[in-house]
Amino acid sequence: MYHTDFQCQIVDSDIISRAELLQQAIATLQLSIQQIQASGEVAPPDCCVLRYQARGNKQAY
Repeated sequence: MYHTDFQCQIVDSDIISRAELLQQAIATLQLSIQQIQASGEVAPPDCCVLRYQARGNKQAY
């Protein structure tokens, strides 16, 4: 398929826009993670959620 320079610019700007949105989403998630961790005890990554409780090897969170 033949692409003009204009079409390539549109594709490039779309990719850049999507990358910027991803960067913003990642930053928002990282901030949320920091706020959750600062709010108190957080279950370790290896536990699972069972009936609205996170259960690890030693305790429920």
